[in-house]
Amino acid sequence: MASGNQLRLNLGEALVGLGIVCQALEIVRSVRPTNAALAENMAGVMICIACFMLFLAVPGFGTSTFALILLLLLADDMTDPAVMVFTARRSVGGF
Repeated sequence: MASGNQLRLNLGEALVGLGIVCQALEIVRSVRPTNAALAENMAGVMICIACFMLFLAVPGFGTSTFALILLLLLADDMTDPAVMVFTARRSVGGF
């Protein structure tokens, strides 16, 4: 780097970075409102709930890295249905 600092990532930070990239690809992929996409959204909500319960109840999961991964799951659960509804509205001839 120009400042002379070295960027060092541990495994958790690298996984969060990979999760952000996968999140962007997931949002692009979720544009088509199909039955499979609806089932995937429901499965994502169940996974998010399970991860939240692990975060609160199991000692090994109460880390900042797992909290960031949980935040990514929550963002996915909130953006996928919104993108799907917007796309479905446009394809029907709405706004």
